[in-house]
Amino acid sequence: MPPAPANEKLSPIERKTDERGWLTEIFCRELPKGLVYGFHSRPGTVRGHHYHKRKSEWFCVLKGKVKIILKDLSSGQTEEYLIDGNTSAQKIFVPPGTSHTFTTLGPEESFVVAYVSEAFDPRDPDTFSDP
Repeated sequence: MPPAPANEKLSPIERKTDERGWLTEIFCRELPKGLVYGFHSRPGTVRGHHYHKRKSEWFCVLKGKVKIILKDLSSGQTEEYLIDGNTSAQKIFVPPGTSHTFTTLGPEESFVVAYVSEAFDPRDPDTFSDP
């Protein structure tokens, strides 16, 4: 699987727009295996607050405003991103060993689509709460 470019966790995505609306190609090189999924969150909802030892994930906010906090567990460095899926299309890369937390902001629900490099296995979930 190709890794995300160094120092480039957040990357723009082109929206192709016409009178019908828009279309965007979100995951172009990240899909040799794994799983694509989506999630919906109500305003004020917090999701995630966990990390993976093996899995890489890419997320794209399609609707709503979402605050994403990433914490590198080896260095303790924290990064915060505010993504408004209503006005821009971007994807964010979360490497293994990085805690990730999503909060839906404002009065509107959010919808996020994601790709994870390894499908979920309940016998070996590789999902750990942020300490």
